[in-house]
This record gives sequence, structure tokens and C-alpha cells, in this order.
Amino acid sequence: MTDSHDPTQPVSVQSDTRELVGRLELRAERATLDKVRAEAGTVVVRRELRQRQEVLTVELMSEVLVIETKSGGPDVYLDGVLLPAGEPRELLLYTEMAEVTKVPHVVEEVKVYKEWRAVQRSVPVQLGYETLVVDEQLLPGAVDPTTP
Repeated sequence: MTDSHDPTQPVSVQSDTRELVGRLELRAERATLDKVRAEAGTVVVRRELRQRQEVLTVELMSEVLVIETKSGGPDVYLDGVLLPAGEPRELLLYTEMAEVTKVPHVVEEVKVYKEWRAVQRSVPVQLGYETLVVDEQLLPGAVDPTTP
């Protein structure tokens, strides 16, 4: 027996030999992805005052009055006490003292930024889908059409 049908030609089906008896919808799951923002950590930024010891060196001046008498001259009294001849005495007139003043000034500027970064992540998901399964069951006493 030869098949005379050309596989490139459409097969005509008579519309009166079929009757629609039902319709089934086959469904498949689709994945949706929602991004949830979760706090991963916190940062506290603060300035702390640290102390260090430094030694500042400065030259301070003082002014003194030097009194010296020579022997054979007039008597000189200092604070009611006779000044011996040839022995110099010093009286402090003024003195410089070191006064430290601390003034804060900027030594460094630190910039703090917040930045968004996009990172690609792959999230595996297993999706279910429906398929049409036809189980043929013969009724008792029915003839099997596949048997010759």
C-alpha cells in the first residue's frame, strides 16, 4: 500500500466529523521577582578628641636692674640693708612668661559618601507546569480498536 499523500500539502479535515466537548487550560507557573530592602548594618561616624604630649621651647627675656657700688663711694641701702662695695645686686623689673593658648584648626577634611552599587545576582527557582495526560480506559465489553 502506497501513501499517495504529499506531505507538503495541507490535510483537509471535514468539520462535520468533530464536535467540541470541552476545553482545558494548561497552566504554567511564572516567576516574579520582588526586591526587598533589608538593613545589612549600621555605621556610626563620630569625632573623638585624642591627647598627645608636646614640648614647646621658647626663649623668655627678663629685665633686671643691676646695682653695684665701688669702694670709697657713698653708702647704698637696698630695702634698708647696706649694699657692700663691689658686690652687684639685681632687681627684677619685668619678666616674660609663656602662656599657651590652644586654637583648633582644620588639619584634614574627611568626606563621607553614601553610594549605590548594582550587583547582578542569579536566583534559581523551580517552576511547575501542567501537561495534558490522556489515560485510555476501556469499558467492560468494549472492543479495543487497536486490536486486529
